[in-house]
Amino acid sequence: MGSDQLFSSMETDAIGEILNISLGSSATSVSELLGQPVNITTPEVKVIKPVEFDFQTYEPAIAVEINYVSGLSGKNILILKESDVKVIVGLLLQTDFSDQEFVMDEMNVGAICEVMNQMMGAS
Repeated sequence: MGSDQLFSSMETDAIGEILNISLGSSATSVSELLGQPVNITTPEVKVIKPVEFDFQTYEPAIAVEINYVSGLSGKNILILKESDVKVIVGLLLQTDFSDQEFVMDEMNVGAICEVMNQMMGAS
């Protein structure tokens, strides 16, 4: 492992496998919540510096931060594009939003936070 690497390849693979199991459980939970099949891809683990992460790729977007309170220390951040939030909230509320109708208001933010809570609880 080079001096600039935080994790060995074995550790990176283990993180990927943990994420795969965790997100698989999350997908099942969200499928039940939305009444729709939800599939995930195999996670690709990359270690990058925060300054290297391009948030503009996802804008407009919403980020939901979950802090671990026991068992682990740290946090989990889920970033969803507004178009994905629109689909998820639409399924959850059984509403078909047009681009003009969808507003990231308190109700929609609350709905996406609940989805994230369900995902993290399952994982």
